[in-house]
Amino acid sequence: MALTLGESNSSFYKSLQYLNNTRAQIDKSQLRLSSGNKIVSPADDAGGLSVAMKLQHQLTTTNAMVSGVSNAVSFAEMQSSTLSAAGSIIEEMRSLQSKYKVETNDDTKSIYETSYKELLEQLQELPGETFNGESLFNREEAVTTSSTGSSITMDAIEITFDTANAGASLSADDSNALNLAALSLGSISHESVEAALSIAAGNISNYMIQVGSDMSALGFATDYLSNMATNIEAAHGRIMDVDIAEETINLSKLTLQHEAALAAIVQANLAMESVLELLISRND
Repeated sequence: MALTLGESNSSFYKSLQYLNNTRAQIDKSQLRLSSGNKIVSPADDAGGLSVAMKLQHQLTTTNAMVSGVSNAVSFAEMQSSTLSAAGSIIEEMRSLQSKYKVETNDDTKSIYETSYKELLEQLQELPGETFNGESLFNREEAVTTSSTGSSITMDAIEITFDTANAGASLSADDSNALNLAALSLGSISHESVEAALSIAAGNISNYMIQVGSDMSALGFATDYLSNMATNIEAAHGRIMDVDIAEETINLSKLTLQHEAALAAIVQANLAMESVLELLISRND
């Protein structure tokens, strides 16, 4: 009966094949641990990878919408702050007008007039305020709040001060308002000044309500989109994220198997060497 020695021995080849397979599995396990991904190539789970890629795209889109809504909230907050400042200025102008009305000292009245004009100059600057290079007023904004294209429309706040036209209005929507820029405490009746300031205060109050409504709607949209992004990220993680503890145990098991295969190959080579030595000694 023929005796097969060396690398043609079947047990040697089986051990070598097992060693190579185990080495490949160890490499993949280490790659999973280093990358943090359970699927490191399409061959691991083509279907799972396809779903994960779709979820990643949806997550990117949702995060972009969250960013857009957050910017809109900041925009509305700036509008609110500016309108609040305008309201405070108008209230101070009303106070000056009331004091001017009952004051008898010309010097004091002149001080009131000067203060009134300074406040008016501040008020005239507010409609030109910008946020990130965009005008805060006189423009409409549509903010996307869902992947289906739903959006929240932030209506334009039309605040204007037309100094060239004494009949122009504070608000383009209210033709009854007098132009504050054309008013001087000493040049027009107190009733007209009071009426103009009252209408201006009412317009500011209405716009504050409008901005508050926008901020409330945007707040709900932010909560919804943030929760949606969290859920999508969790779903993506369940597909792609590796279980560190499980993969560490698997790596330890594969390492032991690799060492066992390596020992088997060494043992097979030693056995063949012993047989060769025996044959050679008999021939001698």
